[in-house]
Amino acid sequence: MKILVSLAVLSARLAAQQAGVAGTVVDQTNGKPLERVHITLMTGKPENSGQVYGALSDSAGHFSIGAMYPGVYQIVAQRSGYVQAPAAAKRDTTPSISLKAGQPVPDLKVEMARSSMVVGRVVDQNGDPVAPAGVQLVPLRPASMMPASYAASDGQTDERGEFRLLAGPGKYYLLTTKYGPDPHGPPEIRTDGTSEPVYASTYYPNSLTKDRATLLEILAGRDVAGLEIHLALAAVQRFLTVSGTVTGLPQGGPAFLVAMWAGGEEQMMAPVNGQVEPDGKFSLSGLRPGSYDLVVEAPFSKTRMEGRKRIKLDSDMGNVEIAAGQPGELTGTVVLTGLPAAKRTVRLVPAQGNMFFSDNSAPSGDLEQDGSFHLRNVRPGRYNVAVDPLPDTAYFKTVTLDGTVIAGFTIELTGGARVPYVKIILALDGAVISGRVLDGDGEVVAQDWMTVYLLTEPTHSADAPRTSLQEGKFTFKGIPPGKYRLVVFNPAQFYRDDAAAQEETFAKLFAAAEEIEMHAGDRISKDLKPDAKQQ
Repeated sequence: MKILVSLAVLSARLAAQQAGVAGTVVDQTNGKPLERVHITLMTGKPENSGQVYGALSDSAGHFSIGAMYPGVYQIVAQRSGYVQAPAAAKRDTTPSISLKAGQPVPDLKVEMARSSMVVGRVVDQNGDPVAPAGVQLVPLRPASMMPASYAASDGQTDERGEFRLLAGPGKYYLLTTKYGPDPHGPPEIRTDGTSEPVYASTYYPNSLTKDRATLLEILAGRDVAGLEIHLALAAVQRFLTVSGTVTGLPQGGPAFLVAMWAGGEEQMMAPVNGQVEPDGKFSLSGLRPGSYDLVVEAPFSKTRMEGRKRIKLDSDMGNVEIAAGQPGELTGTVVLTGLPAAKRTVRLVPAQGNMFFSDNSAPSGDLEQDGSFHLRNVRPGRYNVAVDPLPDTAYFKTVTLDGTVIAGFTIELTGGARVPYVKIILALDGAVISGRVLDGDGEVVAQDWMTVYLLTEPTHSADAPRTSLQEGKFTFKGIPPGKYRLVVFNPAQFYRDDAAAQEETFAKLFAAAEEIEMHAGDRISKDLKPDAKQQ
């Protein structure tokens, strides 16, 4: 009998710790219930092990899910011929719900909208059909903040240049991109006096930019047909070549080279790969003007050999010499005044944009009682030094490399026989700021891909302090006293923008953010509401 009573008590406690939800699915246009809608609730919360719950609506549009873990869940609704609409009160956010233990939600309303078909064709400057070409509808508002099933589908043209896209209600730009040869490859050689036209990504009906494109408004269940996109000729792009010699490589075995984008006025470009010839000569083509890290590696040699050189490319460059060598060592000291004795580790963390050819490994080692450390097998590259564990209020006050103060605390190491020395002075009076990102209704934004920057100037450089949202929450620790602004960043804001447009957008976000002055030891709680266009 006692066992039965104990089981009953345990069952009651478990039930009190669980959550549940019930609701109705309706057609957004007429409010009528919809059956056979697949409802999915999902969360990425680690302690919930990425739990996914589901249900199917009945003839009255009703669904119910019980015995759920508490937490914040995204709501995904799917049915053929319909797309999921944003939450009724928040027309430009992904539907989500916060479930608490012992507090079931009995009246959730999920809206669906009839999907529409967008039909048209793509033609070139002569009016001939273009195939294949990629075609997509780009929402006026960032697509990544809309329900996944609400965003428009992508597609490509058939042999007649025709396309068909499925979309939910909303305002869209129609964008097409012609598939063709590698734009970074060598130009086609012709001897008949003609030249191959190069087409740019084009917005409907014939624009290189959104501001001159026609905005399409798609209504629920109403197809749009007869669209014709005339591809626009691309402006002549300037591609450059860099060539030179790699020294110090062992005889035999291949060596590889990659040009990693390190900044410039144009939009970031993908890495360009090449191979070093047996005599050490190399040549890389198809590079746009800008700064690059040239990284060379001989991964199959008896002793790993690597080299790295940063260049600024504004015209063809020759006679570049890259010295390859074995991974080196790093020694240093961390000044630990005021900290109790404890086991600590020093790690070299590759700086943003610092990638190696075969892997991204970095060395670590124990911090001795006197604060000294010695790291081996240090590969050439740019690193940030991390010390773990440290109090929440600790931060790096100064970092010097061989006696030179390093701004931004990112050190550049070249490897080889010389052993550089780094000295780090810690401060323990840093501030801590945390908070939530809220939408216009005061609800927590559940989009974990959004990022919060802690800035002193309007830039989103690679080394700017940032953190991703965790269920709508953010935290910055060990902040030096000073004036800062918190900027909420949605990656969709920069979707297909060039570098200049990205900087302009970021500068506007920075200007609109509140300036916060942080003093030594402050612990601040601050909720943020991003601009409505980001939500």
